[in-house]
Amino acid sequence: MTRVAGRTTLYKQMYESYENMFGDKFLPVSIRNCIAVNESNTLFEPLLTYDKRCTAAQDYIELVNYLGLMDNKHFRELAKYLKEREVMAKKSFSAGATKPGILNSDGGEKLKEIQAKLNITFNIFPKKNCF
Repeated sequence: MTRVAGRTTLYKQMYESYENMFGDKFLPVSIRNCIAVNESNTLFEPLLTYDKRCTAAQDYIELVNYLGLMDNKHFRELAKYLKEREVMAKKSFSAGATKPGILNSDGGEKLKEIQAKLNITFNIFPKKNCF
């Protein structure tokens, strides 16, 4: 299951229902809903690069581990990468600072940077043309 809100009653009921319906074919790992997924997609940046500590990134790592899709060598490399990123994040952290992202109130400068880098123009239609 993807984009789940894990603490809701509906999720718990659906989880049990799917588990009963699919039996051992049901994957018990769910990917939780997280704003970092939308932001990383908007920036065309991999989720692990954008925010490796978000719940969705941790869930995807758990899913890969559950399915056995990663051998020991690559798992060690991933663990080393995650640890390095964590150390760098701790060094650059300052109280009251937020992670820069596309949804900040910086006047859309990040979006303009992306447009320039990719040479893409996003056309925005006036509201009167949308209806």
